[in-house]
Amino acid sequence: EVNYSLAVAKWRKKKPDASCKAQLSQVIRSNPAHFDALSLRAEVYAAEGDHTRAIADLKAAAKLAPQDLVLKLKLADELAQAPGQIDEAIQELDRIVQDWPESAMAKNNLAFYLLTFKSDRNSDALAYSLEAYKNNEANPTFQDTYAWALYKTGEVDTARDLLEAAVLIAKDVYPFY
Repeated sequence: EVNYSLAVAKWRKKKPDASCKAQLSQVIRSNPAHFDALSLRAEVYAAEGDHTRAIADLKAAAKLAPQDLVLKLKLADELAQAPGQIDEAIQELDRIVQDWPESAMAKNNLAFYLLTFKSDRNSDALAYSLEAYKNNEANPTFQDTYAWALYKTGEVDTARDLLEAAVLIAKDVYPFY
């Protein structure tokens, strides 16, 4: 646990280095079921752009905690960023939406990736983005995805109005926007 604590301290200071990974790896070697160490090492790998190792650690952590929605979303996101893994990312998000139908974030992310990479599923994306948006109308990220779905399904005027509203909200929520 000392190695894990040291690695966490470095990560929180945003100064992960080779020793941070080495400490996490040592914890995982001594306890392959150390969920937190696997999750943190996956974050370190992801920050370095090492998608393959990040995905491997996230999958190992997901086996230990199959009901962890946040972890599953991180896995899907990492898969989406890895070259050639978008289909697996979409499959993962499809499973997440099935297992957590109340997750607006999962629906929004799935809609985004469908709109971006699977134009044959634009109607699915529209449905998912609408469901995500319904209970999160003040969230500019959800507004943006829903507007994009509207645009890609031919509802250009409605999409424009929604995007204009999203930009106004985003300026208040995200001052750097």
